[in-house]
Amino acid sequence: MIAGGIEISSAPPRAAPPRRTKARRSPSAGARYFSSKRAIDEGYLVTICRWDPARVRREFARIRWGSHLCMPCPHCGTLDEHRWYEERGVWRCLNGACRKYFGVTTGTLFDAHQRDLRNIYIETFLWSCGAAGIPALTVRAMVGTVSYNTSFSTIQKVREGLARGHNAGLIAGVVEIDGAHASGHDAAGKRGRPLAQQRPKGQAEMDAQAQSVMDAFNRKQDQKRLTPAQRRALKAENEELRRDGLVRDPNTGAILPHNRRMVMTLRRRTGNPGDGSVWTKVGVGMAETPEVAEYLAHRHVLMPESILATDLGVAFSKLGKKFRLHTTVNHSETLVGPNGEHVNMAESFTARQDRAEAGIYLNIEPKYLHEYACETAFREDHRRVSPRLKTEKLLFWALNVGKSQYWRNYTAGENRQFEELVPKRRAVGASSGPRKRVPGQEMEIRPPR
Repeated sequence: MIAGGIEISSAPPRAAPPRRTKARRSPSAGARYFSSKRAIDEGYLVTICRWDPARVRREFARIRWGSHLCMPCPHCGTLDEHRWYEERGVWRCLNGACRKYFGVTTGTLFDAHQRDLRNIYIETFLWSCGAAGIPALTVRAMVGTVSYNTSFSTIQKVREGLARGHNAGLIAGVVEIDGAHASGHDAAGKRGRPLAQQRPKGQAEMDAQAQSVMDAFNRKQDQKRLTPAQRRALKAENEELRRDGLVRDPNTGAILPHNRRMVMTLRRRTGNPGDGSVWTKVGVGMAETPEVAEYLAHRHVLMPESILATDLGVAFSKLGKKFRLHTTVNHSETLVGPNGEHVNMAESFTARQDRAEAGIYLNIEPKYLHEYACETAFREDHRRVSPRLKTEKLLFWALNVGKSQYWRNYTAGENRQFEELVPKRRAVGASSGPRKRVPGQEMEIRPPR
């Protein structure tokens, strides 16, 4: 219709489109922490760079002894205000029977070092900021260290402090124990192939996975009906495999690769919703066997006073009888049992360890897997601690566990000759192979991955 030269539509006016409503998810406790100011130390790295050598030395003395004026002599243990020599940067013991000189790193993992203390502090600070870890090559690039082996050995000494300091002592309460496969991955054979999680599984793959679960269940039932003679024969067969450097998975019965290891995790719950775990202990074994689980439980847990939470693995059925209570969850059916049974804290550690191994350190050598597991345990326990406090804790253990047992003279070609396993160490060769030195060139040493 046209009225006064203006076209007027007879159609009804269109309704305004409905406003889109966004589904808002409440952030988790971890997300709220990392979004807050408590997660950072404003300007702290800039502050470290401005410290003079005396200020750095006082900071190391405060972390190690609690004071830079009064400290115990590392040689004789005399506690006094020892004489300070500014020109040499050392103290001298006032005990007349001792009278020895000592520095802030005497008798520590950094004993007889030739590095600037500020560089050690900065490398430790940067390394502590990673969620799952930071490679030594990246730390070297950020700090500007000339030699890669220098940065690598410094970080490995910090890991040794965690293995000998943080991964010690007893825990009690509700303790979760679980194991996870580590190392032994064929990275070269997977290159150029799509990952399993990037494509949907076919019906044949789903049937094979279901059949493997049923086979594992039937194998467990068959082992319960073995005669004493059959049990002795199976034990003798497993002992023969162990002498050959192989091990059988007790849950599936399959023979594991020679470089496959099992990282066992023991985590104590806080009891406060949202706080997760408060303390973590780790150990590395050849497989998730009852011997490995019982050894770690006796070493790290006050069993009569604690509650054990595990899955239905064969390694925990006998161990659970030594605790006040043993709760289990069937992972083939659910992640949380009908009454709240779970081992999610241990699974959280496993996820961080897998992320470090697959995405950062790339195929960790089994010989040094224990130290890397201790690093993951530290990052899990201090996931809501600022980098400055984490640095102080790392340096505290590095300065108070004694001299290095694994990494002294590493850059000179000396590598440790054993692997830290549970229940006992295993003798292995050096990582770098035979020593080779060409006149005028550095020694050819392949750093552990």
